[in-house]
Amino acid sequence: MSLDVASMRLENLEFRTEAFIDSICIDVFIREVQDPLKEIASSKGHAQRFIDSIQVRKMAYMTPAIGLGYTDSKGNPLGIWLEKGTKPHRIPKEGKVTMLKFYWEKLGKWVRFPHVMHPGFEGYHLLDELPPLMRTYANEVSKQTNTFLEKTKFK
Repeated sequence: MSLDVASMRLENLEFRTEAFIDSICIDVFIREVQDPLKEIASSKGHAQRFIDSIQVRKMAYMTPAIGLGYTDSKGNPLGIWLEKGTKPHRIPKEGKVTMLKFYWEKLGKWVRFPHVMHPGFEGYHLLDELPPLMRTYANEVSKQTNTFLEKTKFK
């Protein structure tokens, strides 16, 4: 076999390996990162709507990412505040609305106020669970890639 042919086969194998990794990365990420993260959130008693907002997206070639797509009724992103927490802050009424209306669990009834003082929120810190899950993900991609390479060696 000439050196040129061997070189082309290696380049082709590299391309096929990268294409293989790209094809499995989302499924493996969902199984090894997203699903366990949702199980952790569920075991901590987080709201189902928040758990459902934990999503995997493909950011680029061979690059999955996890996101918290939780929003309020107007579509404003709230995931970061639920994850990181907030300091106490005033919540004013908006626009033509004369009062804020919400169900107050402690009182067991709907209430109205011109503004409220939110006490702050410690945050879920769910993404702190990512490092061990990412190691599991990397190990699984590596294992599947090695199996792929064993099956396709110089074919």
